[in-house]
Amino acid sequence: MSCEENQKNSSKSKVREGILKNSRKSQDGENAAQAPVPANNACELCEGASYEWKCIECNQFVCTRCKGIHKRQNATRKHQVVDITDVGPDTATKSTCDTHKKSYTLYCKDCSELVCNRCVTTTHESHKFCDLEDVVGESKKQLEEYVESLRESLRKSNEVADKFHREKRRALKSYDSVIKSVNENIKKIIEDLEKGRESIQKMIENAKSEASQEVKLCETKYQDRKNRICRLINESELALQSNDNIRIVQHQASVDDLIDVLPPEVEDIEINVPKFIPVYENFPLKPQEIIGKVHIDASREQKRHPPLRKKDSILSRISIDADVGLITTTSIRHSFRIATLSDRSVGCIAVRSDSEAWVACPYDQNVCLVRRNGSLTKEVPTDFNISDISITKSGDLLLSSAESRSLKLLCKDEIGFRDFMDTFPSEPHGVSVAGSGEILVCLTDGDFGHVTRLSETGKIKKEYDTYVVKDQCYLLRKPVRCVETLNGDIWILDEAAKKIVVLNSEGNFRFLWDGPNNENGKLRIEPSGLDCDDSGNILVTDYDNDKIYLISADTTRTETLQIEVKKESLRDPYGIAIHADKFVWVGCDDGVVHVMRYQREMS
Repeated sequence: MSCEENQKNSSKSKVREGILKNSRKSQDGENAAQAPVPANNACELCEGASYEWKCIECNQFVCTRCKGIHKRQNATRKHQVVDITDVGPDTATKSTCDTHKKSYTLYCKDCSELVCNRCVTTTHESHKFCDLEDVVGESKKQLEEYVESLRESLRKSNEVADKFHREKRRALKSYDSVIKSVNENIKKIIEDLEKGRESIQKMIENAKSEASQEVKLCETKYQDRKNRICRLINESELALQSNDNIRIVQHQASVDDLIDVLPPEVEDIEINVPKFIPVYENFPLKPQEIIGKVHIDASREQKRHPPLRKKDSILSRISIDADVGLITTTSIRHSFRIATLSDRSVGCIAVRSDSEAWVACPYDQNVCLVRRNGSLTKEVPTDFNISDISITKSGDLLLSSAESRSLKLLCKDEIGFRDFMDTFPSEPHGVSVAGSGEILVCLTDGDFGHVTRLSETGKIKKEYDTYVVKDQCYLLRKPVRCVETLNGDIWILDEAAKKIVVLNSEGNFRFLWDGPNNENGKLRIEPSGLDCDDSGNILVTDYDNDKIYLISADTTRTETLQIEVKKESLRDPYGIAIHADKFVWVGCDDGVVHVMRYQREMS
């Protein structure tokens, strides 16, 4: 007999021994091992009431009363008793084979499952087997690890749930606190208003009383003078009627003496007429203008550590942010091309109203008036190349032309253009109108340039061509755009230097702006256009990075406008203009004009 046959016979003999051994065990305790769900739903301890619970360790189904007794016993106090609905009837241990309805006797290593005697010679023939005792240790160890892992998961879940409920209660309580603060503030406002009303009313009543006394005093003086004059008139008429010469002479002498001592004429009386000037002239008022603002932040930044459960992310939505900083966003409402300007750089924009703007391409001879949705209102041809455009304080369109070295004016009541100023030999580029109505013009002459301030009629008032930095004098090289802010600062875009020079109202140097900082240091930019909003904040387009920067009025902060894109994105922005802090018009190098809603909130 070969070694291979000996090994097979030895393996078969072990299988037979295991079958016989486990068969005897299963026959002795088959019913106890199965522990099926009782068919009559009776408690397995008292056999009285229906069972509602199951002890996992004892594998017994018990009623509520026996569950309490079970949990009070020292030996079973730490047993896990669960609701029968959570485990179901399938949790009862099965000790018989589903195929042959025989008791399990061995463990099949190849299939990793329990088998009966029939399985050995049928469905699991030639497989490798072992005794149940050989695998129960490893199974028990893995099961214990699973249970411990589940217990840890349950513990963490409970911690997260407890934390969530605490945070929820705290957050809801903070809402109540805010409501209370609002009510207290309103109550205080009402009290202050009532005190103010009483104070103002008392002041008015006092002024009225003083005015009444002055009127009565004047009336008394007037009546006294009137009576004395009437008496003199009567006495004089009687003297005249008497024809008594002596009487007439004597009375005339007495009248001369009396006239000198008569009260002076009553002057015109000026009575102070009260007038009420309300703080708020526009009604109805917004509540936050009187009471204050409430900021509810529903999108707070997530915590750095990963959330354990979804409930953690819910906590971030139950919060109050009482210190909301500057928020600047723009959403593109309209993007369009102008048929007569297609595929040309749109770098000249002058907004005339909330709904219309003049648009032109640098070095082109047409200027178009377009509506916010892109529809063409009118097109005006010229006989010169346009460098920049702006709206004067009177509403006329001012144009610069480097080619013709002149400034032109298109009056709103006229059809054609007329000369405004001859700039020869300098070439005019950017033009802008300050809040005072004065005009700023960027001019170049060879390799250098300057900015000239003009009156509304075109008279030269001042020129800016140099600036001093740390005792070193610098010249403007190629100024192409400029704008004046509310505080009188002049921002000049020097195209050759790729920087913005900022001068004060006297022309003295303040600082250079050459882009914002990022994590890698200074960001390389190419400023292409700039404008100023009604609050004094500066908007700058960046041709290279397809961005728009906003520099705060106090120049302490620079931020990138968050642009919500609907259709076409912002590409190669060239010209920019803003009107009444409502809409931002941006012209791009690809011929597209974007009109954006300008939304800005201050804390």
